[in-house]
Parts: sequence; structure tokens; C-alpha cells
Amino acid sequence: MFDQLKRSVRNTLFTRRLHSDDRNNAPLFLLPAPRYQSGGVEAEPFEERTINRMIKTLKESTERVVPTVQRLFPRLRNLSLNSLRFLQSIRFNLSIVIKPADKNLGLTILDREWYNNECARQLNDSATYRSITHTECLQLNRTAASQIIRLTNTAAKADVITRKEANFIQFGTDNPNRCASLYLIPKIHKKPLTGRPIVASHSTVTTQASKWIDIILQPLLSSVSPVLRDSSQLVRRIEQSKIDRNHRTFQLLSADVTSLYPSIPIDNGIRAVNAFIEERSSSLPPLKRKLVIDLLSTVLKFNTFNCDHTAVIRENNEWRCDPSRLSYFLQLKGTAMGTACAVVFANIFMYQCFDLPLHRLFGMQIQFYGRFIDDIFTLLWTGGSPGRKNALSLTRQPRQPPLQSSKSITDAMNSLHPSIKLTVNVSNHSVEFLDLNLTFGERWVKSGKLDISVHQKAMNAFLYVPHRSYHTTASKQSFIRAELIRFIRNSSSLLSFLLVRKRFFYRLRNRGYSDRFLRPIFESLDYSMRSKFLTPRKQSNSDSNRLNTIRPLICKLPLNPTIAFTPFRSIIHSSISSFDNVIARDPIVAYIRPLNLRSMLCRASVVSSSPSVRPSVRLTDPPAGSTSSNSQPRGASLTSTLTRSQL
Repeated sequence: MFDQLKRSVRNTLFTRRLHSDDRNNAPLFLLPAPRYQSGGVEAEPFEERTINRMIKTLKESTERVVPTVQRLFPRLRNLSLNSLRFLQSIRFNLSIVIKPADKNLGLTILDREWYNNECARQLNDSATYRSITHTECLQLNRTAASQIIRLTNTAAKADVITRKEANFIQFGTDNPNRCASLYLIPKIHKKPLTGRPIVASHSTVTTQASKWIDIILQPLLSSVSPVLRDSSQLVRRIEQSKIDRNHRTFQLLSADVTSLYPSIPIDNGIRAVNAFIEERSSSLPPLKRKLVIDLLSTVLKFNTFNCDHTAVIRENNEWRCDPSRLSYFLQLKGTAMGTACAVVFANIFMYQCFDLPLHRLFGMQIQFYGRFIDDIFTLLWTGGSPGRKNALSLTRQPRQPPLQSSKSITDAMNSLHPSIKLTVNVSNHSVEFLDLNLTFGERWVKSGKLDISVHQKAMNAFLYVPHRSYHTTASKQSFIRAELIRFIRNSSSLLSFLLVRKRFFYRLRNRGYSDRFLRPIFESLDYSMRSKFLTPRKQSNSDSNRLNTIRPLICKLPLNPTIAFTPFRSIIHSSISSFDNVIARDPIVAYIRPLNLRSMLCRASVVSSSPSVRPSVRLTDPPAGSTSSNSQPRGASLTSTLTRSQL
């Protein structure tokens, strides 16, 4: 804890000194402190003395409050010792794989043999992945790093980007040995059970280039009308629209693109992005457009990763890890779910290759259209007399072609691009889209607006933070208020809001929240405030203003009774008064989320993510102090039960 606090102060001082001479750069491109110093970059001698004095005072204050904490909180553990041993034993149990379920449906325990077979099934797709050797992986990473350095240095010399932008993009290219890891998260809501491939691309040579591309392209994408940021944007559009339903019939359509990210042809996707940028040529100068396309090509065509499905093998009824058998792959098609620019790349591809052609074909027959990445919602005019022109149409139609049936439109949607295949649901009454139920209800009959209500998945276990969990009271109040605001915004009628509000209240009561705690929060939010919650929130300060203000010191501390009883804020405040020209006077105390089951048990790979590191240790044996297979703690037999239920 104290080492982390020291690192925060050091890095705040370092970052402020690093950027003190250039206040015109956007804070999006501020360089992080060097990673090779785990304790942060060492400060000036007088600053180090002040920091050490502050840490010493904090340690002494903490030691003084420990007896009080032990008296007031005799039981600081929320798990028994046997439970902790059991969790540690299954973490190192290679016969199972613990992963979060898709759609945020909780943790799953999977059979290792099924997991390995599913990885092999997906990676054996020769059109999408190519198996490479460890040496080839390193060579491809070095080539990608050299290309990124060459492109950004040339752009910086030509003043296409600033020197600090170039440094931002090049950050991490000096370590081409790091390789991303692929893992699967199970789609337990699908039958049969399959896995969604995720590539953990957070520390590779292309990570920063991918972030930069996302930063540049997101503002261009935000002006495109059919692309939705979230469900609240769709709700606002529905509230602002009014469909002329006089003597006309309509149908609701929702669709989902099958495996969008790994299905996009790379060259086709790059051409789509290039065309998208050229149509908005005023936003980006030609040389910067070329840099975006060149870096995007590098990120997509040098997407290397490893997978541990061949490294964890079964011999003589025992699972063991052999790091020398780790597999390496190059992705030939699509983009990795896990790289920063994946979402904006997929959105632009869908807009150019699906949204625009669809509207050219059917024009006014598509009365309302919205898409959230690979989820599509459409209101179709399928019969009756012509009405007024749809204000949300993307293309100008001189005359309305003959009406097509919903089946014809569905078939056309699946034929617009060979890589875009849809699962379509057409209804005469209601459809589910994101977290919304969209219905032809009373409001549709009266005013031509769709009825909206909150959609909650059948598999949702509603595992809200228990009341006894050691979170701050403000944190518990905040998530309850946020849910209530979402319910108000996403309910077009008072009745639908009251129904979901009532269910939410009793679900919280089942999680240990008292009536006395909940009632003031529930009574503070009324359905009459819906118009306020539908109004988009305005940005307070510009990026340049945020950069020009003195950088605050953010102290990241674990939340526990000892911290709560120690006057950290006042001690830090008095200690850093000598840094007034560098750090803001009032430090910000941010509480770190403590370990939960997901962070304790889930790993992207059981083998080191660096291809240059080949550990020879066997991972079949549990760590020292944990129980063996012959003396499992109570509850260990639950593993096989959960495995069978998930599979």
C-alpha cells in the first residue's frame, strides 16, 4: 500500500515535469511513466526526503489505529481459511478453466478438455488464423515495431503529428518479445455452448498505435447517425421521432451479426475506413489520413498471439503444463477483440458495407434504423399507402420503389456482403434490443412512437453488491441511483417503470439491504424527472483546460477499516505543501477495488505471455499451504458439479 502511494506521488511529479514545457498537446497523448521502474521514477532529492517523511508518518498513524480496528472489527475476513485454500487450489488446478461468461453472466468453471478442443476448433480455421513458430512471432513483432517507428518518425518530421504523439505511438515498441494471449469466454446463453475469442492485446508493440487510431477515428464516427453509442441514445432518438402510421402497416426487426470481428476481410475493411475518411476530408489532412491507414494496416496485419491450449496436456490421467508446446498464431482475417481500435474499425466497416447499401436498396421502407456495433434494430414499413419521407433515412430517394416483404429484406441483408451474416428476428408486436423492449403499444396507437421498457435477460442472476460488503456507503448509493435513473430513462410509461422498480427493490432486499437504507434513495428519484435524464450531459471542461490546471495527486488506497480510521488526507495534505507548484493542494483519495473472485481466479494464460520467457515449472501442483487432492476442504466437490452444469 505504501509503496503504491509512493509510486503515485513520484509519477505525478515526473509527469508534470515531463509536460511542463508543452501545454498545447491534448492530454490523451500524455506518456505514462516508464514501466521498468516498479516504484516509479525517482524524484528530486528534496522531494524524495519529503515523500519518505510522509510515508513514515502514515505508517506510524496506521500502527496506532490497529488496536482500535481489531477491537471494533474482530473478524476482518469475509472468507474462512478453508475457503481461501480451496480457491487457491482450483486456481492452480489445470483440469479446469475458470473464465467469466459472455454477456457478464458471472464466472464459469469449464472442463479443460472441452476448452482445449474449442480453442483448437476455432484456431484450425485456416482462412482466419495461420499457425506460426515462436521465431516467426518474434520476427513479425520486430517488423511491426520498425514500421511503426518509421511511419511516426516520418510523420513527426513532416509536422503531421507532434513529437509527443509520435512518442505516444512508439511507446512499447522497444519490447517486441511481448505477445498477446488468446482465451475464450463461454457463451452460456447459446446452444450449443461455444466460446468467444478474446485477444489480450494490452502490452504489445501495436497497443499504442491502436489507441491512437481509436482516438483519431472516434470523433468522425460520432457524427454518423445510424451508429449508436448506447441504448440511451436510441431512446432519445425514438422520443424525438414520430412515424406517420396512417393506413400503413409496420414490422419490427432486430438482427445480430454472426462473429463480426473475426469475419471482416482486412483489406476490405481498410478500404472501407479509407473511403469513410475521404468522405470527411475536411476533418483530416491527406498526410494524416495516410498515416491512419498505414498504422491501421500494421495493427491488423501483424496481429500475433499465443494460446495455451496445446501447452496444457493430459498424460497418465494427470494434467501438466509444458511451456515449450505453446502455440503461436497470426490472424489473417478480421480484428482481435481486445485491441483498442477493434470497435471503431468494425463500426466503420459495417457503416460502409452494410448500412449505406441497405438504405440505397430500401430507402423510405426503413422508417427507423439504429445499430450498436453488431446489433441492429429496424422499423420496417411493409404495406399501405406512402407516407412522409423518413427524417432518419441515410440516402435521398427520388421515388419510392415497390414495398418488399420482411423476408425479402432479411434475405437482402444477408446478401449485402459475403462476410456479414445475420441472425434476424421479425415481429408484428415487440423485439428485444440491447437492454430495451421495443413494442407496438398504446403510445404507438396514439402518437406513432414505440413503447419502451427495460429488458432483463432470463439468465441474469442480479448479483448486486451485498449490503454487508465492505464498500463505501456512497458507492452502494451510487449504483442504486444509477440503476433507477436507467429504469426511468428506458421506460416510456409510468407503469412499466413501477414494475421494474418494484422488482429491483425486492432484489436488493434479498442482497441484504434494509428498508431504511433503500427508501430515501428510491423516494429521491421520481418518474417526472425523465425529461431531465433524457437530456445528454454536457462536458464540463475542455481537454486543454484540464491540461493547464495543476495536476492533482491521486492517492490510490485499499478500502479497509485501518485506512478508514487513519487521517490519510490531512497527513498527505500537510506533507505535500512544498509541491504547490507541481501538485494541487487537495489530494484526491481513490479507493482501489479489492480482490474479487474474478481477479483471483481468472487468467488469460497459464503460461507467461512473453514468448521469450519459457518457464519450466509444472503448474499441476497447488502452491505451498493449499490442500492436496486427497484432503480437499469442504465444498471442493462443487467443481465437477459446476463444470457439468455449465457444459
